Amino acid sequence: MLTGLLELDGVVMAGCRVLLLSGDMTRLLESTTTDAHGVFRFAVSETGQSRVVVLAKISHPVLSISYRTIEPAIHGFGPHRISLDSTTELFGSIRGHVVSDEPGPPYVLVHIDPVRLIGIPEPLEKFFRTVDANVVESWFSQVRLDGDRFAIRVQNGTYRIDAQYFSKRESQLDEHARNYSLRQATADGEETIHFEAPFASFTLNVERDREVEMKIGAIHTDN
Repeated sequence: MLTGLLELDGVVMAGCRVLLLSGDMTRLLESTTTDAHGVFRFAVSETGQSRVVVLAKISHPVLSISYRTIEPAIHGFGPHRISLDSTTELFGSIRGHVVSDEPGPPYVLVHIDPVRLIGIPEPLEKFFRTVDANVVESWFSQVRLDGDRFAIRVQNGTYRIDAQYFSKRESQLDEHARNYSLRQATADGEETIHFEAPFASFTLNVERDREVEMKIGAIHTDN
């Protein structure tokens, strides 16, 4: 049994997804979730792998992914500690402001998905939203806004971001109900991006603190 401990800023992280990958970073061998004490466990003896990669994912309150290459015969079966410090220069903050047409939606969902992270090998990118062999998450991190602003600390890298409100149930009950999707986005120091297609997204490079303004507009959908 291979065991480990996941920590963020000195605090154990419960309920975080951890993947066990083949040593060549091509195959998912097993997946689990950290327990109430931040501990994860894998039955490595059953994988037949002399070297494995552990990929740990944190989506709240900080967005981060970390990995560790382990050769059990050399490094032992643990516990292997994965500790992240979000106060370092390897992290930045995204501060967002969302405005909308009037009347606006009751709330807004902002999705933030890592595309590429500094320090994470490219072969691991395809596992960023993997849950297990049969499930891929629709998004990595979802922030619900009941107001119009948010702030989240993230690991330096490139992210895909969208903002939307969609309620199929409300549309069915009320023919005047509106859904909303991203119409334009402006990141500090960059030109405004305009979107015509519904449920669009944009990429943002984070190597420093970033400010983003997003405008959402009403759309018409058939349900």
